[in-house]
Amino acid sequence: NIDGKQYMLKYKTTYKSGLKLKNNVILDSSEEDKEKTYTFSDATSGGQGSGDLTSKIKIVKIDKDNEEIKLKNAKFKITRKETGKSFELTTNANGEAVSMQLIPGEYTIKELESPTHYLLDNTEYTVTVTSDKVAIQTIKNEPEKTSISVKKQWVGKEGSAIIAVLKADGVEVARKELSSANGWKHTFENLRKYKAGTDKEIVYKVE
Repeated sequence: NIDGKQYMLKYKTTYKSGLKLKNNVILDSSEEDKEKTYTFSDATSGGQGSGDLTSKIKIVKIDKDNEEIKLKNAKFKITRKETGKSFELTTNANGEAVSMQLIPGEYTIKELESPTHYLLDNTEYTVTVTSDKVAIQTIKNEPEKTSISVKKQWVGKEGSAIIAVLKADGVEVARKELSSANGWKHTFENLRKYKAGTDKEIVYKVE
């Protein structure tokens, strides 16, 4: 009994560009049951359009620290397990690489070249290609990292604890209290070396 009121159900879901998203809802009530199915596909998303991706392998390459960053120019070797025959794919500006239509079966994916300023992923992935859908493999790359060490040196009598503030291109990213307890020194670690998507090295300063 909803007393004549109307309700709207909203939800969020993942969406892989180039695919058709199927939504199915079953509504049960004491008076009647209804089932509805709707489909959605974005004809412009990822540059793949609504073309047929069945029997294909699609690789999505992203930044491990920020999944919104898509990585281009990553090269992969795709091998069919049954025959050992292989071919190569390279990700585009959207961080995607799509194969031609393949014979169903198991295939391995091995990264040959990583994107600029990223570490090579040595993991070998196995995907299963079927005749009715696309085999999607998301692969993350660790960006090149650096570390910054700081030490407080007193002139004359040693003072009280101080705060060391680390800035990246002028923006604060971390801070640490230095005192005699930690020898007046600290190392800021796991810092990106390059600004995402560029060849520009990040300038770190400690104040």
